[in-house]
Amino acid sequence: MQITTQQVRMMLRENEQLMATRRCALITYIFSFAPRPGILAATTERLMFVGDYMATPGELVETYDYETIEKFQLKNHLFNKRYFLKVKGDQVQFKYLSDSQPQAFVELVNAQRKHVGK
Repeated sequence: MQITTQQVRMMLRENEQLMATRRCALITYIFSFAPRPGILAATTERLMFVGDYMATPGELVETYDYETIEKFQLKNHLFNKRYFLKVKGDQVQFKYLSDSQPQAFVELVNAQRKHVGK
């Protein structure tokens, strides 16, 4: 089942606001590189990925506080675009972006990173 924006809202911390969401897939490594579909959400405090669920909502949740993000950018590949996230030396990729303007999401996240970092 697909995770919904309303379900993501229920996972937010007190006083945290949801700014934007994008459907995409987190590329995970479990014996091979496998995309895990879900929602990438930008909040006032962090970037979070909530995967679609097989049994219960929120079974896969990855969170990245803005203070720990070193880089968030959009990269063009031969046939598609991907979000690249570098956090604490690790690189995370998101593909299958369902967004007509993915650069706007990158700019929103990077602006919030600068705002939180002050």
